[in-house]
Amino acid sequence: MYKKGFSVIEIIVAAAIITTTVTIALSTFSSFFVLSQRAVARTQASLLAEETAEAFFILRDMGWDTYIAPLALGTTYYLSWNGTAYSATTTPTITNQTYTQSITLSAVNRDNITANIGSTGSIDDNTRKMSISIGDQTGEILYTEGLLHNMYE
Repeated sequence: MYKKGFSVIEIIVAAAIITTTVTIALSTFSSFFVLSQRAVARTQASLLAEETAEAFFILRDMGWDTYIAPLALGTTYYLSWNGTAYSATTTPTITNQTYTQSITLSAVNRDNITANIGSTGSIDDNTRKMSISIGDQTGEILYTEGLLHNMYE
């Protein structure tokens, strides 16, 4: 004669299967959530890096000799917005209560024969290498480089 119902072993096995499934699902969801937050931070950092580069293009367009040439090479500058215009400051500023947008300008060398940019040659006073860094409280999120050229010279 067979008894109807579940044995203790069947209940324990079923509980273990359910627990394992729920644990895997929660772990996957947690990993997905962390990756989503990182993706949001990198997207915001990319947009801020673009804003930083564009702000320095605006400063260049307003006057290379006034806004770009006086900036010391190798010094870290921060992007500041006063409500009507951008400026470069050595005082760290925080954007959206989270991010810092910094830029360091460095000299650009041009080959004396071909005028190509290289590691040696004459310094081009009308071109600067922009090194842009976007960070938050945990450190650097994004780093990118580009060239800023005095195209009105």
